[in-house]
Amino acid sequence: MEGCMGFAGRVVVVSGGATGMGRATVELLLGRGARVALIDWTRQEAEAIARSEKFRAYVANVSNEDQVQSAFSAIDRDFGPIHGLFSNAGVARDVG
Repeated sequence: MEGCMGFAGRVVVVSGGATGMGRATVELLLGRGARVALIDWTRQEAEAIARSEKFRAYVANVSNEDQVQSAFSAIDRDFGPIHGLFSNAGVARDVG
């Protein structure tokens, strides 16, 4: 990713960031100096990634508007303005 825009000091939110592609994105962003707010639906998975002053985990089900609002309020309080969002969380719905 040479030539990629700089992330140093930028606040980036990653939903669905505890496992898989989301977790890889969190690790990439942290490696590039970003301050990362991870949102996942279970606390255990959200907090499994090693913590630092540049990383925080928040628990929210992205299909629940109140939980999402609460998470973003906490992110704003903890980190300040958000510079980017990687919307990686999936939502499954019951069918018929």
